[in-house]
Amino acid sequence: MNGGINRRRLLMRYAARRNSGFRFGDHSQNLWSDRTLAGFLMEPESSTSRETCRSESSTSRMMLEPNPWQNLDHEIVEKVLAKLPLSSLLQYRRVCKRWKESISSPKVARHYHDLKTTIFYCNPGYVFTFRGRRIWGPCLIIRNNRSGDWIRESLPFARRHETYHLVAAGGGLLGFCKGNKAEYIVVYNPLSKHWRALALPSPLLPRLPLGAYWCSPLRHILFGFMVNSDTGDYNLLVTGFHDEGPKITYIYDSSTKIWLQSNARFPSLPKRLNGIWVNTDPAVSISDKLYWYVWERSLDNNDIIKGVAVFRFKDEVWKISIQSYSDSLPCGFHLAAFDGRVILMDWFDDTFHDLSYPSNGLGCSLGEEIDVLPYSLFSELEHLGENSYSPRKSFADGSTLFTLYKSTPVDVASPPPSFYAVGQYNPKDGHSLVPLIISPRDESNFGVFTPRLLAFP
Repeated sequence: MNGGINRRRLLMRYAARRNSGFRFGDHSQNLWSDRTLAGFLMEPESSTSRETCRSESSTSRMMLEPNPWQNLDHEIVEKVLAKLPLSSLLQYRRVCKRWKESISSPKVARHYHDLKTTIFYCNPGYVFTFRGRRIWGPCLIIRNNRSGDWIRESLPFARRHETYHLVAAGGGLLGFCKGNKAEYIVVYNPLSKHWRALALPSPLLPRLPLGAYWCSPLRHILFGFMVNSDTGDYNLLVTGFHDEGPKITYIYDSSTKIWLQSNARFPSLPKRLNGIWVNTDPAVSISDKLYWYVWERSLDNNDIIKGVAVFRFKDEVWKISIQSYSDSLPCGFHLAAFDGRVILMDWFDDTFHDLSYPSNGLGCSLGEEIDVLPYSLFSELEHLGENSYSPRKSFADGSTLFTLYKSTPVDVASPPPSFYAVGQYNPKDGHSLVPLIISPRDESNFGVFTPRLLAFP
């Protein structure tokens, strides 16, 4: 009896908070799924007082005409939806197909720009630990910047036994490829949960002998998003850069849903170490340009040569800058798009000497937007771990810079299990350090994105 009363009270509060006139039965199916990603990322709504619940409980018993919105003008529906909180908007999309389609309208989506850049971990489908539990299956672990809490979001297009690798991120969209197959890419908006699978227009890798297979084909293909912030349309660039494969550049235009072949072919890369050129990090973007870190690894796995590839959409031009000498492994070099500039970073190089040395030439010929992290900020971030954590890799989007830290063992001979933390910095709020509650299997699976409803797969 008490269970029924408690459930009725919960339903009354749910209905009152939604300001809805539906019957209790209409809310019962949605009661436990009220926590959307938008509601998690935004500040929690103020709790409804008991007096409000009592005063509005009478309206929850009212019967409304079924489907009263069917006769409403489409523009009126858009105006109403645009005034809803984002968390409520994404919840109400399950009311009917018409409302679900309405949140894809630019008139509605452009009203929501209040979500901040956040860091996430992409689990391709391996077994890993989250909140002390071992879980598996492709998913995203996303951080709330305000509370420091984390939420696990499953990928709606993936099955539990499958693996999906993150290959691109930008403008609120994420791109995934299934397993080790470079046959199609899934474009996904985690906020709206809309996704689209795009078959690649042609093979981008050289043919293999009969019976052979690619172990890591995605390391030889570059992917990158360029999203129009006014319309939500995007361009997806795909090109292969394997030494023996085609170097054709394809661009998908979401407004026309057509793949176009660019006149710009990816330049041939020199083989100074007689090795293979690969890429392991998604592109970063500034203005109308995409930037990738590529590197040649020697066959003995001891040395590498770093390079930066740039594609400019305005005139469809590739530009490459190659390091003038080789480095010894390990190497922590990577790119971050921070505060309108592309930052060359390497936390394994304490003084950033290799990045700023004139004879290196890496980045010097690519444009004025290429820079190294200022040493003052470098020093602040390095000491943020207070000798307990050491910085490993940085990620940025806009004016927010995230840095992944790993625990520093006191006893090198018998180190304990590693722990991670995330540092967050922006010029307005300064620095903060939050421990991670996950045990990542691969540090390269971290990334950042700015949730945007105005980004349509």
